Amino acid sequence: MHQVVLNKGSHDGVFIGQPVLDAAGVMGQVIQIGPYTSRVLLINDPHSGVPVQDARNGVRAIAVGDNYSGKVRLANVVQTTDIKEGDIFMTSGLGEHYPEGYPLGKVESVVKDPGLQFATITIEPSAHLDRSRQVLLIWPAKRKLTQLDQTVVQKEPDNAQAEKLQDKQPKNKKLDKKTVQEAKNTKGVNKSHV
Repeated sequence: MHQVVLNKGSHDGVFIGQPVLDAAGVMGQVIQIGPYTSRVLLINDPHSGVPVQDARNGVRAIAVGDNYSGKVRLANVVQTTDIKEGDIFMTSGLGEHYPEGYPLGKVESVVKDPGLQFATITIEPSAHLDRSRQVLLIWPAKRKLTQLDQTVVQKEPDNAQAEKLQDKQPKNKKLDKKTVQEAKNTKGVNKSHV
């Protein structure tokens, strides 16, 4: 497992799923919190998945950790996809875990084996996963109130509006005198049908 422990926890407002970056790029996300510490799953862990896109042409993919190399690879990218060595991959913002536009890494190698369905694309992470001492925790932006979010005081409808509203209401069935009298006569009487 590729994880690190931070010295900030729930008392500091840290939450599960919170993105973690260093000065160079995306490091991972918080997977466990305690009162004063939290555990971060790094992007090079095989259990990690980050939605990314190529800064050069906008091609989207999922970056997953590679347990063998300690780097990141792109999952299920067909061989005809236009990805080249040196391309920079950024977070795409899809899935809403990582904000859009943060650097994830640079394509180190692209192997297109004709015997395989997908290309093998390896990315060198931008973040210093093995030596960063200070990290940045990202909090979601506070939502700005719009006019629709604010309480709107409703005014009384004028006569024309009131009539329109009454027309839309279901009309109660008027009961004739005979039906009302029958209901009064049978009140409290249990009738059974044979």
